[in-house]
Amino acid sequence: MTQRAVCLRYFGFGLRAIISTEMAEKPAHIVFAFVLLCFVGCGTTSPPTNNPRGENSTNTTDSFPLTITDARNLEVTLQKCPSRIVSLAPSITESLFAVGAADQVVGVTDQCNYPPEAKQCQKVGGFDWTSVSMERLVSLKPDLVVATGKQHSRVIERLNQFRIPVVLVDPESIQDVYDTLLLLGKITSHRQQAKELVASMKRRVAETRLRVGYINKHDRVRVFYQVYDEPLMTATGNTYIGEMIELAGGENIFATLEGTYPTVSMESLVALNPEVILAPTHGTSVSKIVSRPGASHIDAVKDNRVHLLNADIVSRPGPRLAEGMEQVARALYPEQFGSRDAGTKRERVKGADK
Repeated sequence: MTQRAVCLRYFGFGLRAIISTEMAEKPAHIVFAFVLLCFVGCGTTSPPTNNPRGENSTNTTDSFPLTITDARNLEVTLQKCPSRIVSLAPSITESLFAVGAADQVVGVTDQCNYPPEAKQCQKVGGFDWTSVSMERLVSLKPDLVVATGKQHSRVIERLNQFRIPVVLVDPESIQDVYDTLLLLGKITSHRQQAKELVASMKRRVAETRLRVGYINKHDRVRVFYQVYDEPLMTATGNTYIGEMIELAGGENIFATLEGTYPTVSMESLVALNPEVILAPTHGTSVSKIVSRPGASHIDAVKDNRVHLLNADIVSRPGPRLAEGMEQVARALYPEQFGSRDAGTKRERVKGADK
């Protein structure tokens, strides 16, 4: 089906729903959701490519030398389109592959496991700066290193000594993720493919919002998102995870805390009494979460609504973000996705842990 046909189909469906008697009785934000979906769905003229290695998809419209501003608010000038890129984070690797720059990536971290083709790249060590092998990294003769966050500050200092260009990306919001993908598309000469990817992500986010758009503010499920268990950490509304919860129809019980990923007490968690507990799969289990002192008093535990989400998807601010948001929405409102649960019941998760 062509993009034009998809647009007409969405528009026709939304229009018929809006003028129907049933839709007329719905809140105004449902009508807005239909219009949003129609608008986002018509944002591109062609579907995104599924070519993971990016063959024959390089855009030649960007001219070099190219100067961009990275997450440090520093200007970085690239003399030519980079052909030997080292990625220092799994989310960056996924993003580079997704925009079509896979053939330009020569080095990744040990944790870079997606897409499967990324495993074929040379490894430069772990994600943390203490485990990055500078000797191995430099031996790859990169013409660009893409890093993220404060954890790579010391690596960047060393790379500056070798005069290796570094671009720092540090997406915290959903818009930051979109902007990072567009930036990586620009500096690798895959601008159009990056635009198509972002447009497809926005369409999927809009589709998920449409499924939960009927929920009134006062009826939203109260959610606790566990980022880490020892110490107990969560995500505030200042993070892309917090945004995913909100857009998926949930109420993040720690949304208003300062910062991004603060430590919280078990006492405060029990007092706020979430209806659903979500956590990424790495480093924890449902049995560990529900066995904490005081956990038995929490509604989420009483009602068996503790769900583990695929950590590689929900914990990486990259091209699978829209998929992660759908995972969150399925856990909060499984009935809107044609199932009684999100596929993460306690018994099923225990079986997966073996």
